[in-house]
Amino acid sequence: LLLRLHDAETARVLEAADARTRNGFFGDLRLALFKLPDGSQKELLERFPDLRAEVLRLVESMTQEISRWLDEERAVARRGGSAAPLFPKVKALFQAVLTPAFLTTFKHLGGSEKRGKEGFLLKLALCLRSIADLAPREVGGEVLVGHASQLRRQFFHVEGYGELMADWLQNRIRQCNDEFVTRAGSALQANPQPILARLRRTFRPGRWLSLADPQVEDDLFALFLDDAFPRHVLTHDAVAKVLQRISSYGGATCEFQVFGSLARLPPVARSVNGRTSQPQDAVEAALLLILQRMPPFPALRRLRPGHFLFGRMEVEFLLRGSSLLAKMVSSHHMDGRAAEEFSAEDFFLKRGAEEYPNVNAAAIQASLQSPAGAPTTGIEAIGAPDPIGHAVALLLGGSTGPGSFGATAALQSPLSMATLMPGLGLPGMGLMPLRGPAPLRYEPYPGAVGMASGMLPTMPGFGHQPMGMPASPAGLVPHGGKFGLDDDEI
Repeated sequence: LLLRLHDAETARVLEAADARTRNGFFGDLRLALFKLPDGSQKELLERFPDLRAEVLRLVESMTQEISRWLDEERAVARRGGSAAPLFPKVKALFQAVLTPAFLTTFKHLGGSEKRGKEGFLLKLALCLRSIADLAPREVGGEVLVGHASQLRRQFFHVEGYGELMADWLQNRIRQCNDEFVTRAGSALQANPQPILARLRRTFRPGRWLSLADPQVEDDLFALFLDDAFPRHVLTHDAVAKVLQRISSYGGATCEFQVFGSLARLPPVARSVNGRTSQPQDAVEAALLLILQRMPPFPALRRLRPGHFLFGRMEVEFLLRGSSLLAKMVSSHHMDGRAAEEFSAEDFFLKRGAEEYPNVNAAAIQASLQSPAGAPTTGIEAIGAPDPIGHAVALLLGGSTGPGSFGATAALQSPLSMATLMPGLGLPGMGLMPLRGPAPLRYEPYPGAVGMASGMLPTMPGFGHQPMGMPASPAGLVPHGGKFGLDDDEI
């Protein structure tokens, strides 16, 4: 075969062949590449640019397939469904990556293909991280865990240092998010008005949206990024930082309110979750201003001036100059420790989601039900009836009863969104739409069975008979090797 490939007549026939014939030939040759000695593989790649292009095309195709799987996994997570139906596809992807044909292909990507190498490793690492979280909780995940372990050893193990996938992925995600924040800042300085206009269309006043909502992601990519920037890497912290920077250009009507993984523009009119929003003193006035920036919780219960029940916690709020501080007086979070002081805003950001785990989904649903936006949390005197707050508490899975603090009333079992509202369809909770038309699918392994049994590509102009080929010499099938993280280019 090597002699025929170096023959002048073969070069002439290949040069005269049409593009489809050439692509088919080099695609088959790429599949058989792993059976040749390493030196011959490199020689062929240098001799035939079409073969090198075929190698890069395979890696890009596999990267796209893994990216599509990550899209599907995120869509399932937004719906709160099981990831088990996605396991057969990712199992097939893992098996394809572990074949000698693909491992040989990836090994031969050079410095000029650094972007393709990094893109593949990033998507693979994200996929392996998801599988590490999902597979142990699902029936049939054991096989995936085994494949994932092989892939981590193959691509993310560096001799003398061990497996570095987690550290490398964390660093790469940080770099991507730093770049995102920098690009957003530059775009805002250049021309903020189109950015403000587009985001005002997505974030309606008072309507809480998830920062993982597909429309939000599409807006951020269209405004600040491009197709070369990897998907699935933007963190909620980075998105929140960019939204807060945008707020400085938009004035009061475009001042984003961020709560964890949620954000909204301020509502035009405010509705209050509670019978009264009239502050009794300066502390309550400051407290109500902060609650206006938060998703709806059951009304705080006033025990005495400055002291309130928030779920199962007794909290003291106090003013220090112009700053409102929060100090837990009695709580299951304290574990006998001395009370700590937080800013009031940090208290709700941290303890709100802990006390009411369903607050994000409830805020999105409340935004849909109220044209003016989700209601603002109010303040009630202890013992006052609060039917609105009770309904919100049920939705959040928390408790509104005052109980006897110190020996707090037991929290009722949290109710899931599916139990409370069967068939609920929230915006951003469905399948993530694809960006634009799907590209033509590149089939990575056509005729793989035939190739494994010793069949060779048909040479254009030489008929269709298979040509014999010596068996792969011992030790030539890649195992380990320097073509993952253990690579000077990555």
